[in-house]
Amino acid sequence: MSHAAHLAHKAAHAIRQTVLEKHNYQCKCCGKKEGEGGERLQLHHVKPVSLGGWSDKDNLIPLCQACHTRVHKEWARNIPLPEDIIHG
Repeated sequence: MSHAAHLAHKAAHAIRQTVLEKHNYQCKCCGKKEGEGGERLQLHHVKPVSLGGWSDKDNLIPLCQACHTRVHKEWARNIPLPEDIIHG
């Protein structure tokens, strides 16, 4: 791994930890906890990168795999995320 790749990996890990701590290590949709049943929460971009969103702590929320999949399916059908999930 190059030095630049190593630094990028460390930065991504730090952002992940910050987002998980901010949201109490819980899925913003269903409340499932990181590690519960082997769950590894995924980070979801509230404003998609394709629409100018950034991969920073203010644009990322933790979601379990099931909720993350559901959110993307709903987004594809133009169903907005509830405000409490975005700003909760």
